[in-house]
Amino acid sequence: MDAHELFRKLGAGAKFDVRRFRRDAERFGVLRTKEATETSEILGSLDFFGKKRKENELHEAQTKTLELSNLPLEEGAVPQKTQAAKKRKGDGQSTKGRGKKKKGQETVAVIPGTENDGILWMSTLEAKLDIPKSKGKKEPKTKKLKQVRQEKINHFRNKHKIYIQGTDLPDPIASFEELGREYKIHSKIMQNIEAAGFQIPTPIQMQAIPIMLHGRELLACAPTGSGKTLAFSIPILTHLKQPMNKGFRALVLSPTRELASQTHRELLKLSEGIGFRIHLIHKAAETAKKFGPKSSQKFDILVTTPNRLIYLLKQDPPAIDLTRVEWLVVDESDKLFEDGKTGFRDQLATIFLACSSHVVKRAMFSATFAHDVEQWCKLNLDNIISVSIGAR
Repeated sequence: MDAHELFRKLGAGAKFDVRRFRRDAERFGVLRTKEATETSEILGSLDFFGKKRKENELHEAQTKTLELSNLPLEEGAVPQKTQAAKKRKGDGQSTKGRGKKKKGQETVAVIPGTENDGILWMSTLEAKLDIPKSKGKKEPKTKKLKQVRQEKINHFRNKHKIYIQGTDLPDPIASFEELGREYKIHSKIMQNIEAAGFQIPTPIQMQAIPIMLHGRELLACAPTGSGKTLAFSIPILTHLKQPMNKGFRALVLSPTRELASQTHRELLKLSEGIGFRIHLIHKAAETAKKFGPKSSQKFDILVTTPNRLIYLLKQDPPAIDLTRVEWLVVDESDKLFEDGKTGFRDQLATIFLACSSHVVKRAMFSATFAHDVEQWCKLNLDNIISVSIGAR
């Protein structure tokens, strides 16, 4: 027996007189002072970390659990403990591999009100967030399909000797039926194409028509007799949709009167039944009265040679208004760019300035791929696409 135990037994039953020796009791901490008591009460009322709130909520949850456990069971009901025991027993009979659960699959029971205490349980996160399944397998498949499709398009172009340069290139068409289906071509135009005996589009038509229907500016080169007139006529008529009393909305320039007359006839045949007013300038003097500013503006497409058009534009005031032109097509542009007195550069600049609409698009067609034409188009046309048929 040590000294402390002996002293405790000897002092058993002794009573310390607190009233008599109050100062000594306060000095040795036997009796707490009034100030210390008040301070401890104030500190006790402060709950910085919500410790008491957690204890109260835990106590309430335990109380509810006890109350539920004391409720009488319905007939045929099996206590949860019994069900859990049976389940564990059944699991024990299965294979060890199935009996083991991964930590990530364990169900965590969270006490109500404790989700915002700083711990974010994975089970709660999975329940709240609808995380989409990974699409990593679909993306490579889509990419592969696009690659296969592009290879087919390239093979089609190589087969028909279509050489194309530019960005965001429209796909070529393989038939007029596909053209009417994909681009919603007017039914009358499709009937007129069939009536004219056009069965399969030529290579220049396969690629040039979709480019113009997409509203892209174009430089196209194809041999004489390859169907260039139809290649720009179908997009022009489709773009204009129907006749309007707004003046000329499309302009086709040809190097000679013979070629201009031929283009005029092709446009009339193709637009039969729709009602487009397509005009050809025969005499400049008569045209000034017919198409001047005071005219009724009941016309849609103009086919002419550069010289006659320049004569009308140089009148004071101009005898023809081109401010509403939406498509400007230059046919056989390589001939117009030939050097000499009949040089076309200055004339083309004047015509371009006269077509001042902000929506105007331009297309240049030629039989040979002239370097001068190509350089001029790259300098003056926006986001141009170049198409050539056969060997360049």
